[in-house]
Amino acid sequence: MAKHYTPQRTRLLKETCDKADLKLPHWEIEKDIKEKNDYHYYSWRRLLMKLKTTTVKQKIMLQALPDEVYDALLDSRIHSEFTGSKATGEAKVGAEFTAWDGYISGKNLELERGKRIVQEWVTTEWPSRLEFTLMKVDGKTELKMVHSDIPTDQEEGLKQGWTDYYWEPLKRYFEERRQKV
Repeated sequence: MAKHYTPQRTRLLKETCDKADLKLPHWEIEKDIKEKNDYHYYSWRRLLMKLKTTTVKQKIMLQALPDEVYDALLDSRIHSEFTGSKATGEAKVGAEFTAWDGYISGKNLELERGKRIVQEWVTTEWPSRLEFTLMKVDGKTELKMVHSDIPTDQEEGLKQGWTDYYWEPLKRYFEERRQKV
């Protein structure tokens, strides 16, 4: 995934600044993008500090072992298979990834195989932080998800989106795999 200063990102930053009625001029954020070529931690974080954000927490049980769930979330081939949409990336700290045909991009910040995944997530609209915790419970996996730095006006749609586009397809994926064995 390339991190580039683009007119689209400039437009999104300006719209976000205008929407939030920020006093920080968007051209200062653009300057950071050009100089650092990294909007993830510098420009967007500065902007987010001025926006109202929230955290979404969800918990689900999956008919799979924690290592299998870990692989499904991080292996681009499996991720593409269960979501039905292209994903790229690898299970390495610092590795960049994309999901949903590039709508989501980010970086793996912390990884503990079968236990924990922490990622920086950036949609085409806003950046966020995502943490999955996996725990084996009676031969299944309890997955806890904490998605933080979410714009408050996106909260309800995001909650439903996780169910529709991740949890239900992931459950179906593991159910189909069990039936094949």
